[in-house]
Amino acid sequence: MATLIHVLANGFSDAASGTAEIYSHGTSTLSSLVYSDPDGQSPVTTHALNSAGRVVRYVAERVDLVVKTAAGATVTTISDVVGVDGRTVRLESSLFTGANPNGNGQIITGGITTLNAAFALLRDSLGTDDGYVLPSGQVDSTEYLLKNILAGPARDARTTSTALGATTTYTPNADYGVHYVSITGASLAFANPTFATTPRFGAPLVIFFGNLAGANRTPTWGTAYSGIPATAVVTANTALYIFQYTGAVASPQGEWVSVTGDPIETAAH
Repeated sequence: MATLIHVLANGFSDAASGTAEIYSHGTSTLSSLVYSDPDGQSPVTTHALNSAGRVVRYVAERVDLVVKTAAGATVTTISDVVGVDGRTVRLESSLFTGANPNGNGQIITGGITTLNAAFALLRDSLGTDDGYVLPSGQVDSTEYLLKNILAGPARDARTTSTALGATTTYTPNADYGVHYVSITGASLAFANPTFATTPRFGAPLVIFFGNLAGANRTPTWGTAYSGIPATAVVTANTALYIFQYTGAVASPQGEWVSVTGDPIETAAH
């Protein structure tokens, strides 16, 4: 898309049948990004004005304009003729609040604001400038956020369904998001998670612990887990534990904080 040079379309009465010269802003080089159509498909290099001093031209860059009479005398020079200042561009959108058009001083949804004010609200929401986001004190691009932080729940699931019997320790591989661990009699200790790739902030770790037989069991947890109380799991029941990675260095494995607090316990099937 190209931008219309409105002053040329409106015309200069004192430049009838004259010419216009369009330069790349701040230079003495004629712009090569001038078109006769708004889609920028038809480039033009000459700009003859009609008898009303008008010509329709669109540009795809900031430009300076020189308007001359048919005799070559300069009528006017306008710097940055299509420049946009966000502080003065009026914006009325249902996505933002602004001043009520009736002038009563109320701020309403869809009221009058400026482009600059709207971008300022977006900046405040993201937590930093230039379209970046600020999760957990680390500046990252929005693309990083979508690809990595929000992609955590989509990790592959690792299922360990074999009864561990006398095995007393299970070490979750946090490269996988979901684990099912069952025992038939031994108490179980969950060692600190391991991972080949450092998890992103907020990545989940879901553990199903099945106590298939024997006495009620209270699993124990490594130093990387936090926020989970010691709770006995009833025989023949399954407990659900959900953790999120905070990135804090509480141990070499980072810190995994419980989302649920008390585990969610259901009858095993």
